[in-house]
Amino acid sequence: MRQVDQTLIVNSGSAGQLCYGDTRASYAQIKWQAGCWQAQIIHLPYDMAQTDRDFHTSGFLEGAGPVARTIYQEWRTGRSLVPRWLRLYRPSVLAGEIALETAVSQYLSQMNL
Repeated sequence: MRQVDQTLIVNSGSAGQLCYGDTRASYAQIKWQAGCWQAQIIHLPYDMAQTDRDFHTSGFLEGAGPVARTIYQEWRTGRSLVPRWLRLYRPSVLAGEIALETAVSQYLSQMNL
């Protein structure tokens, strides 16, 4: 959350996509109080074991392509990984200098994942 001039900016994140190591689900609770908006981000645990099973049994990891492995690791770790991967590897993948699967594997290895 941050205030920009007179505007309160709130990004509650989502389950496993909070990007600061917190893998719980989250939502924003927003209310008008004393003439201004007040916000609070609420974090909730959820069944991560079932979600992990779903990642592996739903066909997502196989069907969504190599980058799905990076998305899975974002969910598992609560760390932002895709934006950095895009900065480091996307130009080379698009130029045909490295295969997508190789780029993902190298990146996850560099991140110790």
